[in-house]
Amino acid sequence: MGPADLDSRVGARKEGFHDFNRYIIDPATPANNVHQINFGQSQSTNSLYVEAEVPLVTERNALLLIRSVDLQLAGRSEKYTVFAGTAYAILSPAAYQQFNPPQGVRTTIQYTSTNPTIALKYKPTEELILRASYAKAFLPPTAFQFLPDPTPGCGFPCVTITDPKEWPDLWH
Repeated sequence: MGPADLDSRVGARKEGFHDFNRYIIDPATPANNVHQINFGQSQSTNSLYVEAEVPLVTERNALLLIRSVDLQLAGRSEKYTVFAGTAYAILSPAAYQQFNPPQGVRTTIQYTSTNPTIALKYKPTEELILRASYAKAFLPPTAFQFLPDPTPGCGFPCVTITDPKEWPDLWH
């Protein structure tokens, strides 16, 4: 057995965006121009990573068809704090304000994810290395995925599309 290597890292990050105005301009019908404010969302993450690499068999205690065996143990833990809320508000035209999601919704969500990695590197000969590993991963949701958006997903205004098979008279 050889000396073990230990590596650790600590991290912190914050990401998000501030409130911003969005304008959708319709040159053909200016009365349908949309002024919308998108409300800021943010997320902060604190993380800890620890990894140990332990040589179980080295050149010094090698055997026939076992030149080296290394064990890797690692873990990552992340604590997320998400500040989410109402995504947007349509300010004009007034007719489109009915499509606004519930206003004034704000929430703070906290959750933690801890994920291990276990790996083995086996070297039977100088020319061949075999590796096996198990790892768990986590993809955090975005701030927008925490709160349902009850508005229709068809745009402004909603336009229905007619199936030509249903209305053959339209094409004759």
